[in-house]
Amino acid sequence: MARRSLQRVAIAMAFVLLMITQSRAQECGDSTPVEVPLVFGLSRVSRSNLQKDSLATVGIAPPENVPEVVGGFPARRVLAKYTALVGEDSRGTTDWFCDGSLINALWILTAAHCFQRRSASVVRLGEHDYSTSSDGDRHEDFLVGEVVLHPEYLRPESYHDLALIKLGRRVVFNSHINPVCLPWGREAERDLTGGAVVITGWGATEHGGSGSTVLQEVALTAFPPSRCDQSYSTLPQYSRYWPRGIGNETLCAGDPQGGKDACQGDSGGPLVYLDERKRYVLAGVVSSGYGCGLQEFPGLYANLRQAPYLRWIKKVAFT
Repeated sequence: MARRSLQRVAIAMAFVLLMITQSRAQECGDSTPVEVPLVFGLSRVSRSNLQKDSLATVGIAPPENVPEVVGGFPARRVLAKYTALVGEDSRGTTDWFCDGSLINALWILTAAHCFQRRSASVVRLGEHDYSTSSDGDRHEDFLVGEVVLHPEYLRPESYHDLALIKLGRRVVFNSHINPVCLPWGREAERDLTGGAVVITGWGATEHGGSGSTVLQEVALTAFPPSRCDQSYSTLPQYSRYWPRGIGNETLCAGDPQGGKDACQGDSGGPLVYLDERKRYVLAGVVSSGYGCGLQEFPGLYANLRQAPYLRWIKKVAFT
């Protein structure tokens, strides 16, 4: 009888542990490390391949003996949980042309300019190195149901550079695939100026270069938008892309010494920070920039801490 009681207790404890694990995996911004059996090589981060003046991602001091890639290095697996690849199928192959962020079980947040000349047909989640199937990840591909551009996005202006992709089926969250948090409520009031933010992506490792098959990450510093407005106003195309100046609708981020940035191929990708609960919260969406890693030209991101943007996302993706 005692043995049966112990077995029941063990089964009950295992069930409770399973429920706790599943609950944790379904919470947005999960920062629990991902265990994989293999060690991988280098990767990179970038913006849209359509923008030759986009940025390339760089960041936190790389692990020992790992070469830097435009200031960045192969991303930690935990950051791949919410980072999405956006692709177009053509003649039996997939061209991954932009990145995005998983925000719930049905929707991906990305950049509107990604769809100027391209059409998304597939989204991949849980990926780290898309050049191999033996890297230990558990990626899944999802067909695209529809793409919704921000209603105020108007080319060639760079304002409101946001788009939502609805997946053809719901995502089942697990230890490898989990949504990023959005800055709802008081989180939208947080002042990130001077703080650390991190970008991830599969973009180019240098201006004009090709994309990386391995996800990259880089740590940047959030600057006031006035810093970007001051530098970008010296460019001849300033009045065309930012006729009303660069303001709070844009998050300005880079490195004080330069050399760290997003780049072409990174468009639509996530810029995040850790909140007090150690959850990854989305601060911005990779939009545009001049060159890659230039000290005087930090990267430009659609600022998610704006009430109109959050209302639009909630209306489209959370109702």
